[in-house]
Amino acid sequence: GGDVNKYFPEGACVKFDVRDEKEVNRIIDFIENDDYESHLDDLAEARDLILDNYNMWAVIEDSILSLGE
Repeated sequence: GGDVNKYFPEGACVKFDVRDEKEVNRIIDFIENDDYESHLDDLAEARDLILDNYNMWAVIEDSILSLGE
């Protein structure tokens, strides 16, 4: 599988194995008991990465600008 932490901060997402049915309970527990506020900085950084770097328009802009180099 891909390494999401290559692109996003560690606290911005929760990794789980979609092939393992036992993971459902872990995800439910995470949702019910997570301290959301402790992840806000990582979530904000991930949001900024998506808006500024990883969205389609940012990629197109970077491609166009690199043509002039």
